[in-house]
Amino acid sequence: MATERKIDPVLVAVLSNRIKAIAEEMARTLMMTSRSGIFAEARDFVTAVFDRDLRLIAQSEYFPGFAGALPYLLPPLVKKFEGNIHEGDIFMVNDPYEGNSHIPDLNIVKPVFYKSELQFWTVCKGHMADIGAGGVAGYDPEGTAIWDEGLIIPPTKFYHRGERDDGLFEFILRNVKALSLIHISEPTRPLYISYAVFC
Repeated sequence: MATERKIDPVLVAVLSNRIKAIAEEMARTLMMTSRSGIFAEARDFVTAVFDRDLRLIAQSEYFPGFAGALPYLLPPLVKKFEGNIHEGDIFMVNDPYEGNSHIPDLNIVKPVFYKSELQFWTVCKGHMADIGAGGVAGYDPEGTAIWDEGLIIPPTKFYHRGERDDGLFEFILRNVKALSLIHISEPTRPLYISYAVFC
C-alpha cells in the first residue's frame, strides 16, 4: 500500500508565488533593459520557468499570443544536447521546425543547477528587432519561403560552461542590419541580464 504524502498548502502557496515572481522579474528585466520598442512598449515577449522534467510551472503574462507556446520548445533542445548540459551553458533557438513559433521569435534557454544537479530551466522568448533577411523585424512582404524571414538558428549552445561562443555571436551580428540597435559593447555583461542585446 502506497504511503500518502501530506501536502502543506502554505508551502505550496509560498513556492508557487516565489516561482511566479521569478518569471515576472525576468520579464521586467527584459522590458527595462531592451533597446527595442518591441519589448519595451509592445511587450512581444514571454519568460518562463520549467522544472527538470520540462513541465511549465510559471510564465509571465505580457503577450497572450505566447500562452502555451513554450512547452514545445524544450524537448527538441534537451534531446539534442542530452548528456552535454552543464552549469553555465546557455542555449538559443529560433527554428520553427524545432518547437519555435516563427523565426523572429528568438529563445534563450538556461538550465538551472543546484548542488551540481539540474533542477529547473528558465526561458526567454521574444520578437527580435532584427534577425536578418530583407524585411523589417522579420516580416518581408515579398518573402516566399522560410529563409526570407531571417537567420534560422537550430538549438545551439551560445555559452559553454559560462564562456560565450564569440564566433557564433559575431556570425549573428554579421547577419543583421540594425547593428547599432542590436549590439551593446559590454562583453562582460551577463546574458541573463542582457538578453535584450538581441531585441
